Amino acid sequence: MSEENDLYTVGQISNMCNIPIKTLRYYDEIGLLLPECVDKQNNYRYYSKMQVLYLNIIKHFRASGFSLEDIRALLKREDLAMLEKKLEEKLQQSSKKIQELGYLCEKLEIDIKYLKMGKDFSEYLEAENETWDKKGIEIKNIPATPVLFTRYRCASNPGSYIKRFSELGALLEKYNLYRVGPTMAIFHDNYTEFDYSNADIEVCLPVAGNLLECPNIREFGGFQGVTMLHKGHYSKMPESYGMALKWIEAKGYEYIGPAAENYIIDTTSTGLEENYVTEIILPVSLCY
Repeated sequence: MSEENDLYTVGQISNMCNIPIKTLRYYDEIGLLLPECVDKQNNYRYYSKMQVLYLNIIKHFRASGFSLEDIRALLKREDLAMLEKKLEEKLQQSSKKIQELGYLCEKLEIDIKYLKMGKDFSEYLEAENETWDKKGIEIKNIPATPVLFTRYRCASNPGSYIKRFSELGALLEKYNLYRVGPTMAIFHDNYTEFDYSNADIEVCLPVAGNLLECPNIREFGGFQGVTMLHKGHYSKMPESYGMALKWIEAKGYEYIGPAAENYIIDTTSTGLEENYVTEIILPVSLCY
């Protein structure tokens, strides 16, 4: 049989419609597009011109993201209202996916930015060709950013932080939010009276998404702060804090707290503690 008889073989349909033979056979198996007839002697399958039309309709809806089960109903082409509803649903789903991919791109861009910041700082320390003031400590405006947070008293130790950040991860999933920056910790106790066994600690994640539904959202930032990059294990952090506080006093500023730590390169990025890079953020005001 041939085009003259208005019937086409599987191979002809495959070439004509640019669709794999395997896909045509699968459509036959699931009853989505049955051949017009099957030669009983050689089991060859033949398709009519109308089935070529149906195949192009299937391809049209597949290109719009519909499942084969949705297409099975749409092929009946009897209900325009149902078609309109399905198209509107698919548009909403596609818009949501685009938004999700936008958040993912934003997260990846920020992750790359902070990773580069940490790498550049590590290279600077190794080269030792610039003053600490110029590269390690600076004063800047900390932009206001929506964060997902929990705040309560707990021990300040690795086990507690693992638990706390796991809680944030659960909230992230519960409210369908998207992390768009490094994890943070904010220390609300006076640094001169810090009790490692019972500290007022807030843990945060910069987030995007539908923030109105989550009660654990607030803004962090919107103030002037002195920042300092610390490389290495967290046990050495007090030395960096001391250096930053001396810098603040020498420059005529006053530390007004609370201190925050932005974990730029942490266990998420490296298994080597000596490669950790943490940004210390100390809110300040000018002394008059």
